[in-house]
Amino acid sequence: LKKREEAGRPVQWWEEEGLATGPFATLLGVAFLLREGGETCRWDAAAMGDTCLFGVSQDRLRVSFPLKSSDEFGSRPVLLSSNLARNARYLDGLVETGGTVERGDTFYLMTDALSAWFLRQVEAGEKPWENLDSLFIDPEGDGNGVLSERRDLEGDEVGFREFVLRLRRSGQMRNDDVTLTCIRVV
Repeated sequence: LKKREEAGRPVQWWEEEGLATGPFATLLGVAFLLREGGETCRWDAAAMGDTCLFGVSQDRLRVSFPLKSSDEFGSRPVLLSSNLARNARYLDGLVETGGTVERGDTFYLMTDALSAWFLRQVEAGEKPWENLDSLFIDPEGDGNGVLSERRDLEGDEVGFREFVLRLRRSGQMRNDDVTLTCIRVV
């Protein structure tokens, strides 16, 4: 608050309530457990809000968690608060799921704007994971890809930032924060 005052940008009346309640966020946690001596492993996930986990196996969407369709996204998801006293009434919004993992499976964790786009693509019969996979490069050749922020000379490889901007400009995705994590099982 002091820095805002010094910068000549005092807190506005509409910001006061937000400061009093504190920040809020969605939650998506996923854990992978390899059983000793086993070829398959188990995954377990917990979520609150509209950050989603998608699991693709054999080029098919097998997991959509916690939301299953694009029309489930709204403007008021259940959120966790930094003010612990506010969370008690929302803890029943925490949902859990799990399953088994096999080699070749890919999991995508993404925030709501990208998740809604992803599900709309699936509902239209598309395979949006192919678009997302094209954003990753493997500079070391070890299977540990990183999001690309460059293009090759032919323009085939599109960076993540440009991909998001293109979706926003075309109206396919709303202008919101975007986070993507990809986990490949090798």
